[in-house]
Amino acid sequence: MTTGGGLFVHYKEDFADAVRRGVHVRVVLLDTGPATSGFYDAVVGIQDRQRPTEERTKAERTKAIIDELAGSKDNKGTIQLKWLDIPMVKAFWVADSSTDHGIAHVSSFSYDGPESEMC
Repeated sequence: MTTGGGLFVHYKEDFADAVRRGVHVRVVLLDTGPATSGFYDAVVGIQDRQRPTEERTKAERTKAIIDELAGSKDNKGTIQLKWLDIPMVKAFWVADSSTDHGIAHVSSFSYDGPESEMC
């Protein structure tokens, strides 16, 4: 879970390759809409990021990339974008009710450096 999806954008080719091979990916971004704007702006501020408007632009760029990847006919897997529309302080667990083993731990990610130095 991130505010703009910079890490996803940085590794988009790796995600695309994984989805083509059959991996199911779900990307979670904080909702940038008006219902959660106060929380979103606060999180962006805590992470000492650019202005919230710039992070929202990054989130929309991430959405466009995910939409493009999801539409590929070469995919054996899936990729989905989920907007988290509830305030999140640190972390939570998510379960996929369609399986007995689909569970994930979601935590916020804060990277404070240039995108060129990510991981």
